[in-house]
Amino acid sequence: MEGEKMKRTKRNRGFCLPGGYRYCGPGCSGPGAPINYVDSCCKRHDDCVARYGSSCRCDKQLIECVHRKTSERTHEGSTARLISGFMKLRTDVKCPKQKRSHRSR
Repeated sequence: MEGEKMKRTKRNRGFCLPGGYRYCGPGCSGPGAPINYVDSCCKRHDDCVARYGSSCRCDKQLIECVHRKTSERTHEGSTARLISGFMKLRTDVKCPKQKRSHRSR
């Protein structure tokens, strides 16, 4: 019985990305202050989703926010690349193509 209770608690918390992230990952929503810049981007995404619902705008803002760290050869940079890649795939499927901004022309 105690093991079942622990499983439910862990499942309700969500999955946070490795490295101590508090806001990056599905269902990962704190508590506490973000641990770094990328985690703060994820927190802003959570706040946006809480305010507007799951929206393409929130997802695109997250991609733009983490982009500045994607070239770093650090754990934070790896996390930024992972989030950016996943969210780009998600927006390709979920968001209307005509509204997607393209930076390189």
